[in-house]
Amino acid sequence: MFTAFVLSLRYQLQDVCHAFDCGLLSVIQDCIVHHSHSASRDSSLTQAFTQLLHVLAVSCVIHSDKLDVSVVESIVQVLHSHLDSLLSLTQPSKLDELASGELRWVEHSLGELLSFTLPSFSNNGKVACLLASYEWTRSLLLVVGVGTDQLPRLLDL
Repeated sequence: MFTAFVLSLRYQLQDVCHAFDCGLLSVIQDCIVHHSHSASRDSSLTQAFTQLLHVLAVSCVIHSDKLDVSVVESIVQVLHSHLDSLLSLTQPSKLDELASGELRWVEHSLGELLSFTLPSFSNNGKVACLLASYEWTRSLLLVVGVGTDQLPRLLDL
């Protein structure tokens, strides 16, 4: 956990490339996507890896002109997986299973992703094209309630 927090600093171009090359993105994805469905949703480790993903995402935007397209696509894909895993927890059928603290954690995580990370992504033309995909559009429409049940997925934001 300490290592994940220590890694959450400003990344230079070579740092983003190294994080991609050494497989850090798959470790982040395993921790924040797969563990978000377990009982330890609000664990410090999950929070540390979520913070690390946000730092990598912002660094990706800063260096997107010099990064290989596959690196940018991978970071955008991990962010989308994170968004989808959070949205799956907000389905009406799952809301009854969540304790109020867990629901607050899910809404806080969605709020962080939607209000801090994605706006910085959408300001970059290269990255914004990736956000315009069908998967991202579908997920973002679910947030505002354009889905099968027509209800917004966020209760308190």
